[in-house]
Amino acid sequence: MNKETDYQPMEDAESTSSKAEAAKPVETGGTRKVRKWVHKAKSGNFIYFLPALLVFYSILKEIKVGEPFMYLYHTQFLNYTAKTLNGDIHPWSAYAYLVAIIPIFLFTDIFLYKPVMYLEVLGQFAYRFTLVFTNNLLSQQIGQACYGIAMASEVAFFSYIYGRLEKNQYKRLTSWTRAGTMAGRTGGYIFAQIMILTQTGTYLTLNKIAFYVPVIAICLCFLMPRVSWKTLVDRIKASRERKVSRRSLRESIPTKPKPSKKKITQLYRHPIQNLLYSDSGSFAPTL
Repeated sequence: MNKETDYQPMEDAESTSSKAEAAKPVETGGTRKVRKWVHKAKSGNFIYFLPALLVFYSILKEIKVGEPFMYLYHTQFLNYTAKTLNGDIHPWSAYAYLVAIIPIFLFTDIFLYKPVMYLEVLGQFAYRFTLVFTNNLLSQQIGQACYGIAMASEVAFFSYIYGRLEKNQYKRLTSWTRAGTMAGRTGGYIFAQIMILTQTGTYLTLNKIAFYVPVIAICLCFLMPRVSWKTLVDRIKASRERKVSRRSLRESIPTKPKPSKKKITQLYRHPIQNLLYSDSGSFAPTL
């Protein structure tokens, strides 16, 4: 009787463990890969995903299909005169850029790049919103101010590359993202020209497309991992240690003594001069 009571809890434990295993969903190879990718994404251990995301983001944020026809959109669709545009609307972007450029530099280093990248995309979004959905003068001035702030915030994207990636990836990612920005601008302008030439859309259609592009860009910005102060400090310490080790290694290597000036002159002297001069360097007349 005691033996049966002793074995009863073990049977209960085995039955509960078997039930728990049966209740677990069966993982296939695809779900296991997805879980592994999500784990890497949360920890920020990107090998190929982050560079590809940066290049795609650099292309997408520069697709501004409404900019080639912005003057025509203001004059023909919003009914503004050239005097109003040049005197009351367009200067606000330059003034906002001038006021925001120095604080943006400070905020980029303090908040570590990503919040300023959000500010750039949100500024573009607000600018396109005022173009598409509003028509009064004040809203256009606010939109131009948001556009100036967005232009000042472009520095955060390349600072993020240098703060997040390793030093051996700087040249490669800089060239790729620069090429991506040029490709985004060129592709957006060509797309706008084709739409206007083929009459498949109007100036309003172009600005509506440009309004929805920052929505996708901000989603890509959300997927990028943050940069922490700890990683930056560790990277600075590692670079300083490498510099110290290189300096100590350079100092530990014995250097050959430099030859004296006398030996150098004797080495490059003509054979006839060697006959005319003695070893002490004085003139020795021959008999």
